[in-house]
Amino acid sequence: MYANLYIAMKTRKPRVTQKNIANEIGITPRQAFNKINNGKFYDDEALKIQGKYFPDYDLKELFKKV
Repeated sequence: MYANLYIAMKTRKPRVTQKNIANEIGITPRQAFNKINNGKFYDDEALKIQGKYFPDYDLKELFKKV
């Protein structure tokens, strides 16, 4: 699970949703849910998400799996 990403999504104002993540990388919200909880983001997907929604976060910390 990407716990740091999940926490960042919930605490960001305005809130970042799974739908936002999905739209940014061209997948469905369900696929985004699966990737956050037990999948893997590819490097290009992680860079897009971090660049658009979390530019103030360290990429490696944001996408560290727990």
